[in-house]
Amino acid sequence: MIRILTLALSGLLLTGCISNPLSQEPIDTSFYMIDLKRNIICLGNSKNCEDMSPLYHNPIKANRIGSLYNQAVTGESTRSALLKMIIRPDNKTYSGEKLSDDGRFYTIPLTEKTRQLFLIIKDASHNKNQSF
Repeated sequence: MIRILTLALSGLLLTGCISNPLSQEPIDTSFYMIDLKRNIICLGNSKNCEDMSPLYHNPIKANRIGSLYNQAVTGESTRSALLKMIIRPDNKTYSGEKLSDDGRFYTIPLTEKTRQLFLIIKDASHNKNQSF
């Protein structure tokens, strides 16, 4: 029995199924990353991510973000208006940085305003069934 367990453990170690925590990339939470394909915003490169999709269907939450940036959420697409506002606000307090050639990933700085933004998104994401 011990021989079987030893062989199984050796096999796992050789195939890399048991990862070495020292070899993992360090977590950087000094910015927010937006993934436009998955509609999520993450705290840096951590797994602390929130779904942005509920914002697009909740005018109250969308308008809270508009108020945060002192901008109106206008246009045919709430999604486009909010993403433009979040990535490149009109007041030019910051400008999001494109991380990928295909325009899928952007970063925005960690500021008091973007912290509030993340909390609004988190609230909307966790209360998807509530419209108010």
